[in-house]
Amino acid sequence: MINPLAKLKSRFFRPKELSPGSLFAIGTAESGAAEECVWRVRHIRDLRGLPHALIEQAATGLTKTVAVSAILSDRSFQVIRPTA
Repeated sequence: MINPLAKLKSRFFRPKELSPGSLFAIGTAESGAAEECVWRVRHIRDLRGLPHALIEQAATGLTKTVAVSAILSDRSFQVIRPTA
C-alpha cells in the first residue's frame, strides 16, 4: 500500500520517461483491490512517432499498449520504487 507521503512525492517528482521493467500504480485502492492498480512496463516502442509502452497488470497479466505521455500525465500515476 502506498502511504500519503509517497503519493505526494510521486506527484512532485514525476519521471520524464518510463523504462522497461519499471513498476507504477494507476488508480486508487478504493476503486478495487490494491494489487490491480500495479502495472509493469514490458517494453517501449514508437508508434507513429510517439513512444508507447506495453504495460502488464501485475495481478492478472492483462496487457495494454498506451502512450507514455498519457500514462505520465495521469493524475493518479504513482511510481513504485524497488525496496531491495
